[in-house]
Amino acid sequence: MAQKPFVISVIAAVAVTGILTMSVLIGISSTKQAFAQVTSTSLTLGAFPNKGRVGSSGTLPVSLSGKLTSEGSPVDAATIHISGTGEGKDFTVTTNEFGSYSTSVHIAPGTHQINAYFPGDATHTSSSATRVVTADSPSQAIGEEQSGAPPLEQGAAPSGESGDGGDNNGGGGGDGGN
Repeated sequence: MAQKPFVISVIAAVAVTGILTMSVLIGISSTKQAFAQVTSTSLTLGAFPNKGRVGSSGTLPVSLSGKLTSEGSPVDAATIHISGTGEGKDFTVTTNEFGSYSTSVHIAPGTHQINAYFPGDATHTSSSATRVVTADSPSQAIGEEQSGAPPLEQGAAPSGESGDGGDNNGGGGGDGGN
């Protein structure tokens, strides 16, 4: 009779050891999942054109595109937030299997700082990119040279032809009216 309690004690000890071992293994597994490594990301943003004159619609159509990568590999199905287009709203686009995204926007006259932002997810850090786009209104373009200089006054010599380096606005350098 003395052996029955001993056998029961051994079985109980093995069962408790098994339960403890399983608990430890489950704890290690869940810890690895809870502390999964988050990788850094890189986001690009391109705009074409990045400078131009608004059309008859009063806006400049601009194509925005970019790519989201993590350690050199594309990140697919990621949501990218785009703001700063001057349209009064933010856009969201989703990356494709190559990590690429694209959309078209219409920019009102002015200089716009367009931002693309990836907020990150369970396995990727956040990242952002910025691009400046300038849309000139039609009234800015009339009479202006490509350099953005003001139009010449009638009868004034273009810059470089007067030889005096002045501003050619009638101030100084003339013949004094003789």
